[in-house]
Amino acid sequence: MTQWTDLLATLDQAQAGLLMDLGQEERAAPQQVLLAEGAPVRAMVFVLEGLLHVRTAALGSEPLAVLGAGGIFGEQSFLDPSVASATVVAVEAARVLVIDHEALRQALEADPGAAAAIYRSLARVGARRLRRTTAALDARQRALLEHTDPLALRARLALVGFQELMLSYDKALIAGDEEAAATIEGRISTEFGTLTRGMNDLIGRETDATVLQRQTVGGMVQRTMMPYLQQTEIARRMYTKPRGYAGDFYTIELMYRDQPGGLGRLGRTMDRCFLDEPAAAAVRNRRGLLAEEIEAELQAKPEGPVRITSLACGPAREIFDVYQRSADAGRLQPTLVDMDGEALAFVKERLAEQQPSAPVELVRDNLIYLALGRSSIELPPQDLVYSIGLIDYFEDGLVIKLLDWVHGLLRPGGRAIFGNFHPANTSRAMMDHMLEWRLIHRSEADMNRLFEASRFGKPCSRILWEEQRVNLFAECVR
Repeated sequence: MTQWTDLLATLDQAQAGLLMDLGQEERAAPQQVLLAEGAPVRAMVFVLEGLLHVRTAALGSEPLAVLGAGGIFGEQSFLDPSVASATVVAVEAARVLVIDHEALRQALEADPGAAAAIYRSLARVGARRLRRTTAALDARQRALLEHTDPLALRARLALVGFQELMLSYDKALIAGDEEAAATIEGRISTEFGTLTRGMNDLIGRETDATVLQRQTVGGMVQRTMMPYLQQTEIARRMYTKPRGYAGDFYTIELMYRDQPGGLGRLGRTMDRCFLDEPAAAAVRNRRGLLAEEIEAELQAKPEGPVRITSLACGPAREIFDVYQRSADAGRLQPTLVDMDGEALAFVKERLAEQQPSAPVELVRDNLIYLALGRSSIELPPQDLVYSIGLIDYFEDGLVIKLLDWVHGLLRPGGRAIFGNFHPANTSRAMMDHMLEWRLIHRSEADMNRLFEASRFGKPCSRILWEEQRVNLFAECVR
């Protein structure tokens, strides 16, 4: 998701529109090859819907990368023409926007202003990719630092202590010593929390650690913890990103369920550790917070329908919570929007089981398209439009475009509520380095700035917090 948003974030409406106008939408059937390894790359392709795998002959069917909605391929070959280094294949029905390289070159030659902006955005995407690649290849320097850097030595001591604790736990399980295993299990939960908080204190974004120190310590922690992570259910899913990004609908659903799974003797215990992280607890809490805001909307408008829209709805548990506990829920007219068809299918099945008569409209659309005015949803004026976990993936420019679009959906006096992870998130270093779940964290001042820069034209009316104070929710009234 981040490559596409990175590319579009610094473009204005006309420049983004130029890219979109040049594109041709195409549909791909499951197992259809969109680009073959070794073939000339003649187009830049944006993934609008569905899931693609990037594969190489050397790895066989094992994907080198997963591209979900918001993914891009072929953009680097626009700058430096070459043949494909990998095959891109649809693993489920997909919809893509194909922008021919030659057509794009001709359009940019005719519009120097747009050319400068688009080339700059492409260079930015390439630079970020290069930094990630360089970090992965700079193994020798990082290996040396692991044994000499003070931050790395402190992290190594903490990791060794945790490994010893896990070894003791495993031996107690093998021996069938339930009392010892239960005692150690309690210590594991505490020590894992100490380890992840310690990561944040050492290499968090708010510390003075250098980029190289963050890469060194983060990489060492990830390698050490990987055998444990792979035995979990939820952390393994966050890391492998089967839907193309870490926070997909089912990952969120697993956090909502709060029931540890996993493999082998250690899997459930480690899954519990990840579920107890402040970030996971914050996800569970924000469900309740939004349910309360929906109920408040019902109370504020005691007669007639209450129209609400959820953007990037995921499993939409907050809607079901309101239906189950509010006597006024029959007046709700929810519209649930997501670009992932699997998420909407999940919600549809739950609706059929629990609320078959509820007037819920499910809309599959690309929120980037909606923000850029390339797609539209016909809705009556809305009382509340909200998103729980969307804009953490979007750069500021795209968030402002999305807020502009939301402003147009609301009735006068209607509310927008957007959630975002806060820089005080003590799970952030663990998410960044262990899970490779990198989000854009924003403060209260950041949210005020975004609303002021949008058509709302004013700071937030309220800042709401879930109990962990890891997720904030910015409200603004039209």
